[in-house]
Amino acid sequence: MGNSAPTEARKPIPVTLHVYDLGIGGQMQGVNSVLGKMGTGAYHCGVEVGGREWSFRYISRGTGVFSCKPTKCDGHTHRESIHMGFTTLSEAEVNVLIQRTQKEWRGRSYELLTRNCCHYSEELCLRLGVGSIPWWTTSLAGAGATVRNIYDGVTGALNPTLLMGCVTRKEPDGRMGAVHG
Repeated sequence: MGNSAPTEARKPIPVTLHVYDLGIGGQMQGVNSVLGKMGTGAYHCGVEVGGREWSFRYISRGTGVFSCKPTKCDGHTHRESIHMGFTTLSEAEVNVLIQRTQKEWRGRSYELLTRNCCHYSEELCLRLGVGSIPWWTTSLAGAGATVRNIYDGVTGALNPTLLMGCVTRKEPDGRMGAVHG
């Protein structure tokens, strides 16, 4: 027989999504209570796996991925915890995954509506194999991004140089003149 070490049985590791109201003054708790009735809100999220909570924030240099004690994220008020299931990744595989996301999620890539802590939490949960986080955690940011995209599309289509072609015409002598109705 060979000298192979016995393989240790994998223990499933629980994964929990921690949802916070933004800030600590209590104002966002009230706002989120109202918005929650409409299925949305402004939240901070972090994912607990292996006894640490992981999230994402803006930082001018390096990774935006950081960890904290579960339910104790500085600057936010813990609202609720949602059991997401169990990852079948080993502890070592989870550590490699976190290191990979630290390289992929640079602090300067943070964007309020399309690449924030909730988007990171979604990505991490998917990679851990526990599925998507609840849709309401990102619905307000998604709505804001949609409005911004519509605004950008309309303003792009109404580019002032395009409009100038509609209200001016070239005179026979080469000068630009106004179009009159």
